[in-house]
Amino acid sequence: MNQQDYIMRMIDQLAVFLGRIMFHKAAGNLVEAGNELEATVTNMLGLDPELFFSLPPEALSALIDTSAAPGPDTWYVAGVLLAEQADLLERAAAPSIAAPGAGAEDRRIHGRRTGAVSMLLKACQAGADQARVHARIDALVASIEFEAADLGLLRSLLLHYEADSLYGKAEDFLFILAALAGEEEHGFCLSFYDRLLLKEDGELARGGLPRTEILEGLQTLKGLWICGICPAIPGSKGD
Repeated sequence: MNQQDYIMRMIDQLAVFLGRIMFHKAAGNLVEAGNELEATVTNMLGLDPELFFSLPPEALSALIDTSAAPGPDTWYVAGVLLAEQADLLERAAAPSIAAPGAGAEDRRIHGRRTGAVSMLLKACQAGADQARVHARIDALVASIEFEAADLGLLRSLLLHYEADSLYGKAEDFLFILAALAGEEEHGFCLSFYDRLLLKEDGELARGGLPRTEILEGLQTLKGLWICGICPAIPGSKGD
C-alpha cells in the first residue's frame, strides 16, 4: 500500500469514528461520546488515552514521535481528536459555566484547542492536505481566546500562513500577537512586513495582502504601539 492510499484509509477510518462520536453527542450521551473518543485514540494512534489527553503539546509531540510512527495523517488525527475532546469538555461544562472550578475547566478546554492547532500545524509541515487542515485550524482559531502564553503558537501560525503565501491570514495572527506581546516581539512583527515588501505586487495580491494594505497595516501597528493599545515601541515619542 502506498503512502497516499494509507493516508486515505486513515482519513476514512477517522470519519467512521467521528460519526460515532457525533451520534452520541447529538443524543446528549456525552459519556458514551467520551468513551468512543478514547477508543479512537487507542485504535488509531496506539496511545493511552489518559496520557494522550494529559500532555502539553511539546510532550505530546515527543510521545507521538517515539510511539506512533508519525506521518501527516498521524498529526492530523491527533489534532482532530484533541479538538473533539475540547468540544466534549465545553458541552459538559456549559450548564455550570459560572460554578466554582469553572475556570480550571476553561483552562483545559483552551489547552486542548491550542494543542489541536499545534498538531494540525505539524500535519501541514509533514505534507497533509493543506485545504483540509486549514479548514480545521480556522474553526479552532475562531473559538480560541488567545493569551500571552500562546505567543509561540501565534508565531508559528503567522509563519505557517506566510510560508503558504496566505499573507492576509498571516497578518491576522500578527495583530493578535502584537496585542499580547511585549517589546521583545516588535522586531518579529516588523520583520513580517519587511519580508513582504520585498515581494512582487502580483504575489502580494494573490496572497490577500496588496502592497497598499501592507503599508496601511504597518502604520496601524505602529499607531497601536504609540497609543498604548499594543505595548509601546521602545523609545517612541509618537512621531
